Amino acid sequence: MSCSTSFNLYSVPLATNSTKIFDEQEAILRCLHTFNVPPKLKQLEVVSALARRQDCILIAGCGWGKTLVYFLPLIIWPDCIILILSPLKTLAEEQQQKLEIAEIPSIAIKGETVITQEIYNSLGEGRYRAVFLSPELIFSSARIKNLWRQPGWRKRLFAVVVDEAHCIDSWGGKFRQEYGRIGELRSMVPRETPFLATSATLPPQILENIKKSLHFRSDTHMVNVGNDRPNIKFVVTEFRYPMNSFHDLKFLMDFKKTIVYFNTRPAAESARRFLLQELCLDSNKIAVYHSIKSETFKADILERFRKDKVLILLATEAVGMGCDINNIIRVVQYGIPPSLASLIQRLGRTARDSKLQGVGLTIVPHNPPQGSVKDVADKDLFAFLYTKTCRRRVLDGIFGN
Repeated sequence: MSCSTSFNLYSVPLATNSTKIFDEQEAILRCLHTFNVPPKLKQLEVVSALARRQDCILIAGCGWGKTLVYFLPLIIWPDCIILILSPLKTLAEEQQQKLEIAEIPSIAIKGETVITQEIYNSLGEGRYRAVFLSPELIFSSARIKNLWRQPGWRKRLFAVVVDEAHCIDSWGGKFRQEYGRIGELRSMVPRETPFLATSATLPPQILENIKKSLHFRSDTHMVNVGNDRPNIKFVVTEFRYPMNSFHDLKFLMDFKKTIVYFNTRPAAESARRFLLQELCLDSNKIAVYHSIKSETFKADILERFRKDKVLILLATEAVGMGCDINNIIRVVQYGIPPSLASLIQRLGRTARDSKLQGVGLTIVPHNPPQGSVKDVADKDLFAFLYTKTCRRRVLDGIFGN
């Protein structure tokens, strides 16, 4: 749907980093004009809370439209800047490209070496409306640290977005320690700058951890639309063969568009060798994707997968959040995943087009590993995997759907 209403998107005077006037009807018109979609009421609710300078938490399933929530301020208040902390380069680049199509100046900064003096000056002057950064750059880049002293930048900064906020809990330890430090950013930005945390998977324990880590205020605005995906069928089966034989993957011979998630890179590589050598499947239609592959290789693989030239993608966590492909029919988790949150993130890659019916299949041992249930998170995971009742009801109870 498009809108023929004519107005100047850049007629609004320069605002300060204070409470902003939010006109819902104008926001709807601008969204239709720029993105050709009407915003959801809950999306507008979050933007309204940010305009009041409230911290916000948004929990919504894959494909619901979490990204549009932090795109909307860019067209409602054309002088403002949004800082997005993104977990993956591919995800940041994908979102940045969407903004470029909408003719909204933005930049995805991959590393310190690309922050030239010209780019630094442009950042300070507010020429980039959306700035995508990794948490690592926030704390390691000298130029990014200096940015917080720039009056123009501080004046225009509307909000800090922590995309895929569950990563704070799962990555904030030894894997990517800077994720556990994002809360320190509060001391760098203007005091009234709100933070927005978005995720599809924030069960109560992880939610509380994130609130503490990001120092969310007492008046934090919470929007939980649930992460239930009615068009996904959840299936759990047991291994019939030794896990390292990969014989349980023979069903991939049907070549339905599938992602198979493995917990380790060697497992993904070994699975590919099995499929090619033992089943003699077409090597052009099967690919491996993990963090050790080059950026060029990964981008090429995703593009081939998007165009259905690759139909079976054997992957680790690296592909998940950067894989915005809506016609995946099946997602498989091979073995017990690290957590229920990561499992639902992975299975949520299937059938992002709500018109499709997808399958989220998990293959697990007959019994949980002995001594594996250590805390609430583990209990939730095994409750889902080994329940004798409806798995969707288990998820609804855990995530508050």
